[in-house]
Amino acid sequence: MINIKKVFEYSGLLAFLLFSFYYTDKVVGLAQKRDPIMESIIEQVSLVNKGCIEGYISEEGVVPGISGKSIDVDKSYQNMKGLGFNKELLVYNEEKCIVSSVNNMKNYIIKGNEKKNSVSILLLINNNEYLKDIINIATNKKIKIDLIINERLLEENREMYTKLINNGFNFIYNDNKNINKYLKYLKDEDKENTSLCIKTKNIDPIEECKNKKINTIVPKTYLSKNILLSLKNTLYKGQFIVLYENKNTVNELSAVINFINAKGIDIKNVRNHIS
Repeated sequence: MINIKKVFEYSGLLAFLLFSFYYTDKVVGLAQKRDPIMESIIEQVSLVNKGCIEGYISEEGVVPGISGKSIDVDKSYQNMKGLGFNKELLVYNEEKCIVSSVNNMKNYIIKGNEKKNSVSILLLINNNEYLKDIINIATNKKIKIDLIINERLLEENREMYTKLINNGFNFIYNDNKNINKYLKYLKDEDKENTSLCIKTKNIDPIEECKNKKINTIVPKTYLSKNILLSLKNTLYKGQFIVLYENKNTVNELSAVINFINAKGIDIKNVRNHIS
C-alpha cells in the first residue's frame, strides 16, 4: 500500500533540491555577470562578434564568403578565472560560410570577396633574373606577393625558394606534370602548407589540384608593361593582379603598391584574400 505521507515527504524533498539547484545556478550566474572578468569579456563580444559575409557562385566561378567569428563566453571565462582578464585567453568560434574556398575545390575561384577590401599581387616567374629585385621592393613595402612557379623552377632553385618560404612568401602551383613532387617539397619546407593552384593561358591544373584538395584560382588581370596606367583604369576590390618577372615590374612595383594603398585597399597574399 502506498504511504501517502512518504510520497509528500519525498516530493517536497525533491522540489526543495530542484529549487536549491535552480537558485544556486542563478546566484552563480549573477555573480559571474558582476565579475569584472565577465564584464570585460561581454564588452569584447560587442566589439568582436560578427557573422559570415556570404560569397556567391557565378558562371565564371566562385567568390568565397568571409568567415565570421564569435567569442565563446563560458570557455573564455574559464580560461581567465583566477587570472584576470586577458585578450590572449579569449576563445573564439568560427562562423563558417556556405560558399567558401574549403567547399569549392572543384570550382575556379575568380576573385576574393569585395567586402574584404583587398587585392593580391602575384608574380609569374620566368628565369629569376629580376626576382631578387622584386622581392626586395615588396619586402621594403612590407607586403607579401605570391610566387607562381612550376616544378622546373623548384628543381633548379630549391635553396633560394626555401629561403623565400622561410621569409613568408607563398607559392602558387602552375604546372600539369607532377604535383606530388611539388607537394612533397612544400610538406618538407612549408609547414603551413599554404599551396594554391592557378589556371593560366596554357596550363589548367584543376583536375590534379582538386584531387589534392587544393583551390585553383583564375586571375583576369595580367600586366607586363604600363602596369600603373593599366591599373588606374581596371583596379577593383578582390582582384588577383598577375605581374610578370621583368624590368617593367621592377620599375613600377613600388608605384603600384603606393597607388593601391592610396585607394584604401589592402594588399594580401591569396590565401588570406580568399579565406
